[in-house]
Amino acid sequence: MSADLNDLSAPDRLLKTTAAAAYLDMHPMTLVKWRSCSEPGKTVGPKWTVLATGSIRYSLHELQRFAGLRQEAA
Repeated sequence: MSADLNDLSAPDRLLKTTAAAAYLDMHPMTLVKWRSCSEPGKTVGPKWTVLATGSIRYSLHELQRFAGLRQEAA
């Protein structure tokens, strides 16, 4: 696992797109595409946060929630 995922005990931890994709076992471009087709009030994929710098981050808690939803749907 990447260094970004070493501490999975902090659910409020914010991950970059590449680390979030690794956590979900998918390609980072999948998350990028999901963000691009999301609309206000209708998010495709896991929710993300835009930092003051404009950087995108995913909370570990949200990734865990989203992964659980994917498992339930399978």
